[in-house]
Amino acid sequence: QAHPELSLAILDVMDEMHEMDDKAMVTPDIVTLSLVYYSLNQSKEHESESQIILERAQRRAKKMAGSQLRKALAAERRKGNSNTVNIRMDVNEVTTQLQSLYGPDIHILHETNDIIILSKPAGMVLYHSKKTSAGKITASRKKKSRAANNASGSKGGAKQVDISLVDALLDVPNCGLSTVNPTARGIVHRLDRGTSGTIVLAKTDEIHLKLVALFFLRRVKKTYLALVPGCDGSDEEESDIKKQLLPMGSTGV
Repeated sequence: QAHPELSLAILDVMDEMHEMDDKAMVTPDIVTLSLVYYSLNQSKEHESESQIILERAQRRAKKMAGSQLRKALAAERRKGNSNTVNIRMDVNEVTTQLQSLYGPDIHILHETNDIIILSKPAGMVLYHSKKTSAGKITASRKKKSRAANNASGSKGGAKQVDISLVDALLDVPNCGLSTVNPTARGIVHRLDRGTSGTIVLAKTDEIHLKLVALFFLRRVKKTYLALVPGCDGSDEEESDIKKQLLPMGSTGV
C-alpha cells in the first residue's frame, strides 16, 4: 500500500539531514526518488508532486553527468525521447543490427512506447561505468564486431569488440532510452556480463522511476534457470539447489 504523505515526509527529513551535514548524510539517490515517485503516482491527487520528483531526478542526472553526457541528455530531452512520446522503432531492423554486433542469440522480445524487452546473451555488458574508447561506437568497430561474429565458429576467431548494450541501442535511430541514470541509460535492473536472460529497459523517465521502484520492492517475478552437472534430479537435491540460489530474504524461486 502506498503512503504518499509519508514518502514525502521521509524525503523532507533526508533533505534536512543532508543540509545539516552533507558529509555524514548522503543526498537521496535514484532509488529513493523512484520509491517516492512510485508512491505519489498511485494517486491522481499527487500528480503535481510526482512531477516535481521526476524533474528532481532529471536535474540530479544532469548534475551527475560529465560535459559530454550532459550534451547527450539535453539533445535526447529536446527530441522528447525521455518523456511520454510515441516513439517506436522497426523491431526487425534493430534486431538485425544488434545481431550483427553480438551474434544470433540476441532478440527483441517486446517493445512499446515505454519499454524494450530483449534476450541478453552471455558475454554482453549492459553498460560501461567508465566511458573509454574501447566501447565507443564507430564504423570501424561495428565492422570488427561483425567480423568477430562471422568468425566465432572458427578456431582462433576475431576478438569480440566490447560494445555495451546501451551504446548499441543509442546508436539505433528512434531508439530513445530514459535519461535519469546518465551512466546507464534505460537500465532498471542488471544481468552480469556472463549471464544470459531477459532484460527490461526503460524508454521514458517516468517508466524508469516506476520500474526501479517495482524491482526494489520485489514486485517483479523472476525465474532463474541453472544447468548443474552431476545432479540426479531427486526432489531433495532440487530443494537444496533452490535454497542455495535464493537471494537473501527471498522465500521462493
